[in-house]
Amino acid sequence: MWLFGSAKDREVTEKIRQALTPEATKHCFNLAGDTSLVEAVELLASCDTVISNDSGLMHVAAAVGCKIVAIYGSSSPEYTPPLSDNVKIINNDVECRPCFKRTCPLEHMDCLNKLSAERVIAEMSTFKIEDD
Repeated sequence: MWLFGSAKDREVTEKIRQALTPEATKHCFNLAGDTSLVEAVELLASCDTVISNDSGLMHVAAAVGCKIVAIYGSSSPEYTPPLSDNVKIINNDVECRPCFKRTCPLEHMDCLNKLSAERVIAEMSTFKIEDD
């Protein structure tokens, strides 16, 4: 498992990594801030499934043919959908969403905080498993 992002995402990606079981942590690599865009594209091209927020890397994952679980917090898939047929879109329809703000003006971030990891995993598990 690879965690991508910029250097500013490193703290968050490390929290994600540390939340895994000790066995899973052995197989998880925090690459946030350690890859160039070209390297990230090359690595994403070798991924089967990507879980991503609405970001540039989500669109790269779509472009290279990954299955995607796309998480939309304050943004909306109506405006920036990944261009792929292999996408599961997750959002939480709280009243204030979409506000398109990077910082929650209401200071609760319910658009993201009320999305459970279990829901993301459940969406990921709906993808058809293909034999190579």
